[in-house]
This record gives sequence, structure tokens and C-alpha cells, in this order.
Amino acid sequence: MRKYQLLLITCLLLVFANCKKETINDNSENVIPSNPLCLTAEEAGATIKMQVSGEYWLLETLPLIEYSFDKTNWQELIIGESLITLGNVGNKVYLRGDNPQGINPDFDANFFVYVQFQTNDKKISASGNVMSLVDPTCQSKTVPAGCFAYLFAETSITTAPELPATEIGERCYMCMFGSCPYLTEAPELPATTMADDCYRSMFGGCASLTVCPELPATNLARGCYGYMFSNCDNLTTCPELPAMMLSTACYAYMFNDCDNLVTATELPATTLANGCYSRMFYDCDNLANAPELPATELALWCYEYMFSHCHNLTTAPELPATVLKDRCYDMMFYDCTNLNSIKVHFTDWSDGHMTYSWLENTAEIGTFYCPSALEHDFHSPSRIPENWTVETF
Repeated sequence: MRKYQLLLITCLLLVFANCKKETINDNSENVIPSNPLCLTAEEAGATIKMQVSGEYWLLETLPLIEYSFDKTNWQELIIGESLITLGNVGNKVYLRGDNPQGINPDFDANFFVYVQFQTNDKKISASGNVMSLVDPTCQSKTVPAGCFAYLFAETSITTAPELPATEIGERCYMCMFGSCPYLTEAPELPATTMADDCYRSMFGGCASLTVCPELPATNLARGCYGYMFSNCDNLTTCPELPAMMLSTACYAYMFNDCDNLVTATELPATTLANGCYSRMFYDCDNLANAPELPATELALWCYEYMFSHCHNLTTAPELPATVLKDRCYDMMFYDCTNLNSIKVHFTDWSDGHMTYSWLENTAEIGTFYCPSALEHDFHSPSRIPENWTVETF
């Protein structure tokens, strides 16, 4: 059985290698980019290859990628076969492609099949324009859907290349730098209009990341920032988030498990969407300052688990909404063991599915501020904790 599997894989790789044999036309004007994607060895003996990952048998099209050591003499990089070795510190390799549909035209978030770089454990710096993989002239500013998903995930890069695109497609940067242990600073992200899941998990698990990019977008999309900086243990500050109108799950899990995050960014949005802030700061153990939450009209699941397990949070943001939505505050401050103060403006607990366990395992003694019209005699983790004092207005 194992011999059959090995034979099948070998045959598939041979098919891949022959999927696309044309080369980039060097006779066209300006085809050689002045600033193509460049990978530079920071340690001797660094190796680089491109590999099909995930459910490779679903892949129908391979991208055309070429590499050069001098930006003059180019040769095809055969996916799954070509191994580039940078023997000495400072050695460079340049990469370009002609892939207007993106380097992952068959990428499907349900199956996760993609082309990505693989490196050994020797550190490599990335520079230049990543768009040279799509357009050999580097003129394009449009990233197709799924294009760079997982491209550098789990590699040894220390710096990121330029990402100059202003028009981006669904899942185009998904997990692009996921779990890169040496990456300390994120690249600029100039796009102002998002696409579904475009930045999902883009830097998730980058334990050394300390500097976030500016995020100027005001037109958001479903899940666009979901998990973007999840598990970035050394992140201490957040970028500004200027959008006033949110989209479904747009910030869900965005800073989940960022252990050293102390102060959250301002959240000025007044128009919420289902699940928009769900688990945004979940398990940020050192978060001590929560942002104001100015929205007066809520959405389904909008704040569920938002600050759960934030053990250094002592004061909750004021909650100005007067009418609750299903599961809007569920588990919102669960296990915030030092939380001892909260002020709300709603006047009806409804059926209990709005605030399920929202103040469970908070401080033993605290103060609950609420309108006098709100029923406040019954104490429970899903309403007002035991031993907390109630002050009405």
C-alpha cells in the first residue's frame, strides 16, 4: 500500500512539473522589475523551495515562477522540486512570475490547498515587491482572491516584503506570515476597502512581532481582521481602527491570546454587526485598559467573550445600549478575576440569553451601576455577582 502511495505522489509531482512550461517574455518593455521580491540569507546555508501544501490532489493549476541571482538570467522554479541554496550570508535570490489570476487560482478556504515557500531553520530576510510574483513588471496593484495565502507561513523570514496593493481579494493574505517565529515588524497595508477574510490570521502565531501596521480601512468586510494578530505574544500595542460601520465578525479573535497587550485601541464604531467584536481580546492576560464602547444599538453576539480571561482588567467599559440582543454580552467578562466595576444602561435582562455567565469568576467584591428600572435583587454570574454592591441612577 505504501509503495502505491509513493508512486502516486511521484506521478502527481511529475504532472505538476509539466503543468506549465512557458517562460516569461523578456522582450516586452520593462518586464524585468526594478524591485522584485528578494530573499537574502542572514545565515549561511539557507535553503528555499516552493511546495504545494494541503490537499494537493485538488490543485488544477500551478503558477509560473522564475528565479534569478542577478536579475538578468532567469530560470523556472519548478514547484516541489527546485531547491535554492544561499550558501553565504548576504547571498540573494530574486523571484518573479506571470500569474494574473494569482499564484493560488484554485485556493479554496474549505480545502486549504496552496503554494507556499519552505525554508530550513536559517534566517532569511524578505524585501522587494511581492507583486512581482503576479506581474513581472510590478505594475499591478490588485491581489486576486487567495493569491498569497500561506505564502511565507512557518518560514524563517525576519522581515516581510512590500505589499503595495490597494485592491485586494477574498482571503488574499490569509495566514500569509502565520507562525513566522523571527518576524518582528509587519509591512504596510495601504488598502482602504477590505474583502472577506482578506487578513484572516495574517500574522497569527508570530511570537516575535512587536510592531503592527497601520490599518486605515474604513470599508470592512466579513471576517476581514479575524485572528489577524492571534497569539502574537510580544505585541504590546494595537493599531488604530477607524471604521465607523462594522461587518460580520470583522474583528473576531483579532488579538486573541496576545499575552503582553496592555492597552486596547479605541473602537469608535457606532454601527455594529453580528459577532463583530467576538473574542477580540480573549485571553489577553495583561490587558489592563479596555476601550470605550460607544454603540447604543447592539447586534447578535457582538461582544460575546470579548474580554474573557483578561485577568488584569479591573474596570469594564461603560455599556450605553438600552436594549439587548441575543447573546450580545454572553461571557463578555468571564474569568476577569480582578474586574470589580461595571456600569450598564439597559433596563431589562430579557430571557437570560443576553448576559450568560458574563460576570462569572470576577472579583469577589465589586460595584454594579445600573438604571433603577433594571431588576437588581437577583444575584448570579449571568446577572449581578454575589457580594457586589448595586448603585442605581
